[in-house]
Amino acid sequence: MEKLNKTNDKLTEKAFSRLLWTSILGVLACIVCLCSGTFAWFNANSSSADNEIKSADVTDIKVTLSDGTTTLAELDIDNPRTLTLGPGTYTVTLFLPNDSASGYLLMSTGGTKYHSDCIVRHSVAEGKTVSFTLSLTETRTVTFTPRWGIYSGDPDVADGGVLNLN
Repeated sequence: MEKLNKTNDKLTEKAFSRLLWTSILGVLACIVCLCSGTFAWFNANSSSADNEIKSADVTDIKVTLSDGTTTLAELDIDNPRTLTLGPGTYTVTLFLPNDSASGYLLMSTGGTKYHSDCIVRHSVAEGKTVSFTLSLTETRTVTFTPRWGIYSGDPDVADGGVLNLN
């Protein structure tokens, strides 16, 4: 019996020793995590030239409206226009230079709004364009408003398409 108790005592000491070392390692791991988190918290205001964050509130989108022979209007983000257009077809071209925020064209007439396809931000040196045809069967007053961003719905007219305002 006595031999059995000595073996149990040694097993109990080994188990206690393992639990003690496991606990110490767990406490040390928690201290390291706490110190790392505290260090990151107090260094949150560090700046880096490599990680430049730009606001997307500026776009250099340009919109041109022509009747096939002459340019009727040139618009940009700061220059929306309301035009009275007679029956006919008009070509609308959106141009976005490289490294500009994305943009699209909002057209409204008679209380209805129409959205063009957008041009997303890109790095093509010569810029990108979206063109579509605007078709009118009667004289209408149309407001053209260039917008920055990407329209969240489906556009009413895609690149190369026709928008009929009847």
